[in-house]
Amino acid sequence: MTDLETLHARAAEALDTTEPWIRRAFEAVPRHAFVPGTVWVVDGGTYRPLRRADDPDQWARMVYDPARAITTQVDDGAPAPAGGDVPTSSISAPTAVVGMLAALDLRPGHRVLEIGAGVRHEVAHCK
Repeated sequence: MTDLETLHARAAEALDTTEPWIRRAFEAVPRHAFVPGTVWVVDGGTYRPLRRADDPDQWARMVYDPARAITTQVDDGAPAPAGGDVPTSSISAPTAVVGMLAALDLRPGHRVLEIGAGVRHEVAHCK
């Protein structure tokens, strides 16, 4: 079985950032804790489920691929038995998140409100 901690460390190390706090944030937060056990991959033009329980190694490699966004839902959660057509929820690629965080040019004392998927939460202060 793939070692999630090793993949996590490699992914954080691979991120191209000049901001040490961004790397520390990625090192501190295990991405797999936020990825559902079933994700969706394109197979022959149709989204098919990839279940962690069925293929934990492939699921883990997807989760910790720094350049990969992950589709977490298709067809508003009601795909046909043969598979899904339209991605309706996803988790951004870590490289995209690094770019967005760097573009914010956060400094100590700044506060950030991030709103995504209808969920509101406040990101911790920049340190």
